Amino acid sequence: MPSRTLAGPVALVCMLGMTLPVGCATSDGTGNTVTVRDSAGITIVESTEPAWAEGTGWRVGDVPSVEIGGLPDDPRYDLLRVGAAFRLADGRLVVANAGSQELKFYDAAGAHLLDAGGEGQGPGEFTGLGLLAVQAGDTLLAFDFRQRRLSRFDPDGTFQDVFSFAGNDQGSVTMVDAFDDGTILSRTRRQFSAGSLPSGLRRDSALYFIHQLPITQFDTVGLMADTESFVKAAEGAMTVRRLAFGKRTTVVAHGEHIYSGTGDSYQIRVLDKSGAPRTIIRRAHEALALSPDQIEAHKESERDEIASQGTPPRFKAMFEAMLEEMPYPATHPAYSEFTLDRAGYLWVQGFEFPDDNIHRYQVFDITGQWLGAVEMPEGLEPTDIGPDYVLGIWRDEDEIEYVRLYPLVKQ
Repeated sequence: MPSRTLAGPVALVCMLGMTLPVGCATSDGTGNTVTVRDSAGITIVESTEPAWAEGTGWRVGDVPSVEIGGLPDDPRYDLLRVGAAFRLADGRLVVANAGSQELKFYDAAGAHLLDAGGEGQGPGEFTGLGLLAVQAGDTLLAFDFRQRRLSRFDPDGTFQDVFSFAGNDQGSVTMVDAFDDGTILSRTRRQFSAGSLPSGLRRDSALYFIHQLPITQFDTVGLMADTESFVKAAEGAMTVRRLAFGKRTTVVAHGEHIYSGTGDSYQIRVLDKSGAPRTIIRRAHEALALSPDQIEAHKESERDEIASQGTPPRFKAMFEAMLEEMPYPATHPAYSEFTLDRAGYLWVQGFEFPDDNIHRYQVFDITGQWLGAVEMPEGLEPTDIGPDYVLGIWRDEDEIEYVRLYPLVKQ
């Protein structure tokens, strides 16, 4: 199911879900090849070339059909810290706007309809509006990462109920995604305090599990490697930051499956709800070396960001030391992150530098075959991809936020 989150052009003889005694491959005559084989009951789909021939495939339109935002003096259209935006079945758009701690609803043309939620600690209110998910029937699930609770809203924005996410002995519980049957995928991570960790590279594990609402019991999915981070410890203080050019873990629920990838290689695992691997999707990929110039450019970008925030001198010095001590990998990650569209197609975002403003995705069909690349309009961060549209967040040169809807053209 979507959360902040069609037939392919080549008919595969070897379909997913079959147990194959030997490998098989298919090609459409343009040089693309996909191999499907079975390994101990796990279907492995490996592509060496894209299926889309030159001049075919999908593209996102150049001009948005709907634009919301850009009016800071009008609270109906003043967007700040947008976390997600989704298109509902009737064409309405819902935006999770953390700047006002609201769910903002718009009609299909982008005209404001109503707001739900708001800042506070009462039922249906938020202090840390984070993840938004859309369930079957367009029921909305909004997670508050500060209050550790999940609020449920009707498609018309009416508040239904709220559920507490209490921590356990493994750490705090955070919603990750939701399945079509209404169950929730969550995780817990260890919590750290100043002095609890030495300086250095860390990659802990996160425990994933599935539960109903209200939460009465957890069904464990399993441990997965977390995103790489770097710890800088000092007397009475500690900074934990994502490792520059490090590997980032992405976990997404769709249908009755869990998609998991760590960026160590160009591989994404498809698990059932018990955590058992069912399919592995792979793509031929050559790791690119990370150059000294790229590392230095990253450091300068980080310094500029800290300077713009008015960081106190003590923490600024600590941050500078962290930049110099942080280890850098020899190569770029295989990819940045991924999402799934409404039809179950996998969109894998290539690794990008912080200043990169054009996001490029490799698309895989529902069988796991690599189709080809789709480039987003400059500055667009997609949050919802449908059969004929891409909805996402866009910022202008003044960093003012908008939500834009673009046509998705499939040739």
